[in-house]
Amino acid sequence: MNLKIIILFLFICDTSSQEYDDKNMLNKLIAEKKSFHLTKKKSKVNFNNFAFKQLFTLNDGIPNLENRNGIYAPKGNLVSTSLLFGFKSKYLSFSAEPTIIKFDNYESENVYDNSVFKYSNSTYSSLNEVMLKNSKIHLLYKEIIVGYENVPQWWGPGIHNSLMLTNNANGLPNYFIKMNDKESFFNGISYEIKLFSTKSIKNEFGNDYYISALQTIFIYKNLELGIARLSFSGGYDNIIWNIQKALLPLISNKNLRNSDIIDDYYISYSFPQSKTKLFAEFGLLNNKNSKNIYRNNTLASNIGMRKYGVLGKESFSFGIEYTRLVQSSFYDRIPTPNWYDNPVYDYSSFNNRIIGAHSGIDSDDLLLYFGLIEDNKSIIIAFNYERHGVTYRFPPEVKLEQKIIANYLFSNLSLQIEYESEHFRHYGFVDSNQNIWNEEFEIGSVINSKTLLFSLKLNLF
Repeated sequence: MNLKIIILFLFICDTSSQEYDDKNMLNKLIAEKKSFHLTKKKSKVNFNNFAFKQLFTLNDGIPNLENRNGIYAPKGNLVSTSLLFGFKSKYLSFSAEPTIIKFDNYESENVYDNSVFKYSNSTYSSLNEVMLKNSKIHLLYKEIIVGYENVPQWWGPGIHNSLMLTNNANGLPNYFIKMNDKESFFNGISYEIKLFSTKSIKNEFGNDYYISALQTIFIYKNLELGIARLSFSGGYDNIIWNIQKALLPLISNKNLRNSDIIDDYYISYSFPQSKTKLFAEFGLLNNKNSKNIYRNNTLASNIGMRKYGVLGKESFSFGIEYTRLVQSSFYDRIPTPNWYDNPVYDYSSFNNRIIGAHSGIDSDDLLLYFGLIEDNKSIIIAFNYERHGVTYRFPPEVKLEQKIIANYLFSNLSLQIEYESEHFRHYGFVDSNQNIWNEEFEIGSVINSKTLLFSLKLNLF
């Protein structure tokens, strides 16, 4: 379908759709700050949206960027151009984002394939493509929504990481049913429940597997509680699997064979007067293919706080977030599953990008940020410290990253610039203890790279 046909179709249908915003860190902070000032109002059924989006990245080092709906920056320059459109009425809504991605590769030197970032596309061949992103079709009736979509499925209170689902990868193509009561159904408690399962996904062995989830959120005043279960199931050449079987592990503890299960729980509390949010998320992984698994050795966590308005300055904000997925130190003596480490499910990835915490297996990740967030302009400075292979190997990979993200709104035009400076040590796990003591590192194990991202979104009508 060419551009002329799309535009003609939009005018015929009197296009209007739900606004879709990229859920990167700064955009989520802007939305959360606004929520502290909002009062409960009934939203309009329809509002116009037809947008042109352009994104450009330039990188002089190793692959970088995360939580950009599948977009990342290998060494070279990448351009993503898309047109977002849709329709919404009382009982039906749909949207789609036809996207063209063009990538020009520079020659890379001293990049080790055995890095934890191997789950990014090492050949980059699929980066030059035309694809349909963020498509959805929803049927609405009162508080129930059913349909199909491949939009980001971020779960939990974090802005930098989630243990289950982030927007690090492309949106998972899935069928779902969602129910919510945003008023209250019991003593002021509101809820939201969502059940979904993907279509079959081919793993690297050519077998079909499914990703499904059951998510429940309860809200009482300023307290929010989330309970979810994520299932990876199927994937073996000696079994026949389907969506019905994929959904069973979510609602019953029976028939868990051939499934990896992540149970996730989070709690967050907001203080409206001080505009502060505290949260904690915990997850457990259970691989049923192995007997006598010790789930307490797989405990992962994500904790943090965010504060809006400091020292009398309404626009000043800061926050901290720490994610820990470090493998148990007893993994070689006690049967212990490892986060994102099952090749049958492509290491918990989709289109070569991890769907959960971007730092990957056996890792931890610390984020500190501060900056200004105003109605039409924002700027955030962030510091990120990651370790990969903390238990698996000494010394682990270590990444220290500084970034500046700025956003400016001109009426219907939104501009965003992001600059990242990244310093890697022990890249590819090629250094040894002796390298550390002598402070003499292997060639290519110390890497510095810089990345520039520029994006714009123009709401045409």
